[in-house]
Amino acid sequence: MNRFPVVFDLPHSGTTIIAEMADALLPTAVLANTDWFLRELYDFLPGLGFTVLENNLNRYLIDPNRDPNEGLTGDYYHLVYAKNTFGHALYQTPPSSWKINRRRDQFYQPYHQQLQKLLSIKKDTFRNCLVSFEK
Repeated sequence: MNRFPVVFDLPHSGTTIIAEMADALLPTAVLANTDWFLRELYDFLPGLGFTVLENNLNRYLIDPNRDPNEGLTGDYYHLVYAKNTFGHALYQTPPSSWKINRRRDQFYQPYHQQLQKLLSIKKDTFRNCLVSFEK
């Protein structure tokens, strides 16, 4: 884990959604920008001694690569997307602020806490650290 001062962050590597989300999606909803094979694409990194943080959850559940201080839901650049990349609605009724805040507390915050933990370990060991992430 501490062979190199690098953390590869894969915030969009997950495909899992929770049942509450699945039940709320429109029957026609397509999670179009799911990055299906990122985990397989980068699976060689740990074997080379690199530290990798992989997200298990689909970016449509909550996107850990978005600013939590921006709008909670809306277009493609919010924490929780109301539409997919093609502009098609995902929900009959988008998740409430309460549900989005719960997703942020349950999924977004722990992911970022783990990223900060890994960066702290690297900085303690190497004084500096490089974060490389896919977008």
